[in-house]
Amino acid sequence: MMTAVVILDYKAPELLKSCIEALPNSVQVIIVDNNATNRGFAAGCNIGIKQALEKGADYIWLLNNDAIVRPDTLEKLLACVAPDIGAVGSVVLNPDGSVQVWGGGYVRLGRSRRLRSPGPYSWLSACCLLLTREAIVATGGFDEGFFMYWEDVDLSFRLKAAGYKLAVAHDAFVTHFGGIEPRHSPRSLIRFFRKHSALWPIHVLVAALLGIKSRIRWPELKRREAKV
Repeated sequence: MMTAVVILDYKAPELLKSCIEALPNSVQVIIVDNNATNRGFAAGCNIGIKQALEKGADYIWLLNNDAIVRPDTLEKLLACVAPDIGAVGSVVLNPDGSVQVWGGGYVRLGRSRRLRSPGPYSWLSACCLLLTREAIVATGGFDEGFFMYWEDVDLSFRLKAAGYKLAVAHDAFVTHFGGIEPRHSPRSLIRFFRKHSALWPIHVLVAALLGIKSRIRWPELKRREAKV
């Protein structure tokens, strides 16, 4: 059974080098150059996924170029694979060892939240994500209409709609140096809720109100910090 790791290379040459050096020798490494032409995360990963499928990969392992795996990370991910599981996520750590995201998160009214400890989840983070060949073929990979953010949430929802379950390998760890940005792209947010909820206008309205509240509070927080 062959595993191909797909890494999107974008303006982090030293981290990419460290990322590759930490990989097990058993994997087929596919690097997608996204530097000259930034296609976006979804489209860039799809190029690598297509190459992996053409090479006959049974599993496609998506990994951020600024992430460092442990020697047993892939082994722990593969141990969670079952016929009804289409994707397996890992525990993503910050460089200081604190939890950045525990596998993935959940979607609530107008927003997406990350887990930082084990709990119910509805999506898995693509920072470190193992996908089965069958699940990729069934869903067609990422929706390239998402340039950045929400693409892994969308894929998770489509995997479940296709009859697959999601899993988190609670003993599989990866250190992510870049951090995971909040999912603030309005275009991606609207696209996601239009695809997955008949009540999408309500979700978008709530997200907009929360965004306005956040922008109002931010100067207030900065003033408080300046007084400390």
